[in-house]
Amino acid sequence: MKTRIRKRIALPAAGVLAVVGVLAIPGQSAFAAKRSHLRPQPTASTSPTPAVTATSATSSPSASPSPTASAAPTTSSPSPTASASTSASSSSPSPTASATSPSPSQTTTSTADPSGVAAPVGDITGWHQVFVDDFTLNASLGSWGTSDASSVVYTGDHGGKWVEYPDGWSSTYTNGSAGYEPGQVLSVHGGTLDFYLHNVNGLPAGANPSPVLASGSKYQTYGRYTMRFRTDSHSLKDYHIAWLLWPQNDADWQSAESDFPEADLGSTQVSAFAHYGGSGAQDAFNAPIDFTQWHTYTQEWGPGYRKYYLDGVQIGTSTSQVTSLPERFQLQTEPSGSNDGDSGHLYVDWVAVYSLAP
Repeated sequence: MKTRIRKRIALPAAGVLAVVGVLAIPGQSAFAAKRSHLRPQPTASTSPTPAVTATSATSSPSASPSPTASAAPTTSSPSPTASASTSASSSSPSPTASATSPSPSQTTTSTADPSGVAAPVGDITGWHQVFVDDFTLNASLGSWGTSDASSVVYTGDHGGKWVEYPDGWSSTYTNGSAGYEPGQVLSVHGGTLDFYLHNVNGLPAGANPSPVLASGSKYQTYGRYTMRFRTDSHSLKDYHIAWLLWPQNDADWQSAESDFPEADLGSTQVSAFAHYGGSGAQDAFNAPIDFTQWHTYTQEWGPGYRKYYLDGVQIGTSTSQVTSLPERFQLQTEPSGSNDGDSGHLYVDWVAVYSLAP
């Protein structure tokens, strides 16, 4: 088990589904002192991770500071009109999630379901659907670019809206340099949301889109989050995914962050992390993975539990001081901290979000 400072380790390969609960020791974390994954959320004024018993982890991550109003680099792409702020610190409502007609530049793709598994549409037992996108409305590279985190950058085939971090915003491992460049990374075609992962201005660039729910807010207490994706290359270690739930108040992340799936995209294992307690404790679960194959990743969050599923198989459950604070969902895909010129694509077939049924 190889430890890398400030990032998760490169976990060993495995050929069958096996799950490991990991115990982390302060100062000697098996996950390299896993810390906050999310950079401060841009404010509205900004321009521009077989079942297993959960094991307590007590690493000592350092939380990112609360969002500031300092400007992020601006982009030349025009910003779509937004009805409200998406800032975690703002009391204004989030962008409206009501269905709208696609913009004139959007066309509908006739491609059959790319992954062979159709997007789930409608309520399921115990859960009420509040967002779904099958990515059948095309959007060109450049159309997701923004200088305003409150702007809706894409409206999907079921009316669901997406917002995004500004172009040039820093990410977890870029030490203040640009890590997110959605205008040069994201597009929709062939029935998929395409993350084109490549160097922009000499640096690896990712994106961090977030869905706006039917309520008009990105935030809810309790939910089910499920998505299906693959990559086109095993050589994407310059990029790290931490698709996560994040609290409305950034300062609460050590009590509330939940990550799944999480991994470097060159890894052969995927992880789930449930943070709790407010002082660096976390439950951690792992399973073998081949990211170049289609897989469905699901996390369920309810009163007193978080459950994580890979292709319908439960890989872990945490019942450790589970938060009831509102959280948002982020498809956080960012530079890992290495820069070897890796390039490739991550294709998302669909994303669906549910609230806990009454």
